[in-house]
Amino acid sequence: MKTAKNQLRHLYISDLDGTLLCPRGTLSRFSREQLTKMLSEGLPFTVATARSLESVRVILKGLPLRLPVIHFNGAMISDFSTGQHFSVLSFEQSLAQLVAEFTISRMGHWPYVSSFDGEHDHLSYEDIPNLGYDWYVKERVKSKDPRLRQVPRVDKILDEESTICFTVVSGFDVLNVFRQQLEQQFPNRLRIRFFQNPYDRDWYWITIQPYAATKATAIKRLLQEQRMSAQDLTVFGDHCNDQEMFEIAGRAIAVANAIEELRALSTHQIGHHGDDSVVEFIRQDWQLIRPRD
Repeated sequence: MKTAKNQLRHLYISDLDGTLLCPRGTLSRFSREQLTKMLSEGLPFTVATARSLESVRVILKGLPLRLPVIHFNGAMISDFSTGQHFSVLSFEQSLAQLVAEFTISRMGHWPYVSSFDGEHDHLSYEDIPNLGYDWYVKERVKSKDPRLRQVPRVDKILDEESTICFTVVSGFDVLNVFRQQLEQQFPNRLRIRFFQNPYDRDWYWITIQPYAATKATAIKRLLQEQRMSAQDLTVFGDHCNDQEMFEIAGRAIAVANAIEELRALSTHQIGHHGDDSVVEFIRQDWQLIRPRD
């Protein structure tokens, strides 16, 4: 895995939605300008997100990100500019089959499947069971996501490709019951994340991944590559999928809109994500610690 030419002395890693991005799910003009300036000066910064690399590359297009990007909640580590994957954490095929079959038996439809065929990433689905999925597909179409494809049989995908993530969308009550059923059926075998869609709040999502898929797992690999300690790490987040990286970082910084559980783990708290608080914190901190000629 290629990172920066020189060993880093510090590393900043931010979540995207609800943290670095503004409430519309985009990078504000101020944050884009400041990050571009600081990255050109050598700012050691990257992101760790639940989004796919394709989504990250659309949102952060134009940023000179040199460090690898952590996506799919740590299941993948990739080069931002080329899209090359350095690390892929996928399901064992037998477990992927069991989870998919369990989903269709409880939910009445196959989950959406994020996968990797060795060369290309895919987001596969058979049909659109409700308006929550409809929003998801339309957003991927709008962003011209090349991964998106409708397939006649999802189970065939599970046989032929590495499964990275399952996504299930429904109302709160239905998904809450399904989450409990998953936990009972597959104890300590899955990383299950249950959350409200921040951009279409009528719908809730469950993402299902291998148990080892966490942002912290991927971050530890980056730290090892750079021969750095977790004490040299500053992370920013807002939600439950940031918990593991908050637990390992020297500085764990929660935005004002973060959930209470994450704020309790934080070492610092800053303003709301809609106020460019992450980039403003980095801008001031970077002035203090950046190497001088």
